[in-house]
Amino acid sequence: MVKEGLVSKKRAGTGRTFVIRLTLKGEKYREFLIKERRMAEEKLRACLDSEERVALIRLLGVVAKFEI
Repeated sequence: MVKEGLVSKKRAGTGRTFVIRLTLKGEKYREFLIKERRMAEEKLRACLDSEERVALIRLLGVVAKFEI
């Protein structure tokens, strides 16, 4: 992410500690991803009924717990 210019990495004193922050490019990318996610959620809400949404949320929970 540092190479992509999305975050900056600076030493935070002694030892192996670093401060990692989003750059302006990283902030813009974050906002873009949030906007895209919200649009995807709206599309799903529009095409799924309430039972399908409940099933989708349950299945996403199963996938989130799955370890590869």
